Amino acid sequence: MINNYKILVHEGLLPYNLLNKNEHNMILLTLVNINLHLMYLYLLIMIFLNIHYLFILLFIYLLVILILLLHNMLLLIIYNLLLLLYILIFYFHKSLIFSLINLLKYHLIMVILLLINTYLCFFFLILSPLLYSPLRSCPAYG
Repeated sequence: MINNYKILVHEGLLPYNLLNKNEHNMILLTLVNINLHLMYLYLLIMIFLNIHYLFILLFIYLLVILILLLHNMLLLIIYNLLLLLYILIFYFHKSLIFSLINLLKYHLIMVILLLINTYLCFFFLILSPLLYSPLRSCPAYG
């Protein structure tokens, strides 16, 4: 019975496993990162109302970086650190921004950077099955 199952999996007639652990972690990482950035977009507007939102924002980004550290995602760690630096530079220099045009430029740049970060997450999500292919852990190939 087990040998028949191995043959069916090997021939592609039966799907092998749902997700292995690495793929599950990658999906979780992507979803968490995207959801945290959605929260950030909301907080970005609120930053101008109260300084306490800056601390919430810093906490969220430290959480993102911690999650990335746990998954050894060096590229995303560096990118998120750069995003955090961009946010802090803007926040501490926002008193210099008087015109609405400059404010809109900042928001546009920030949204573009967040989109790049999201696409990087999706890239790693797409790359994950190639790195951790189910066929590698398939009993028929074992």
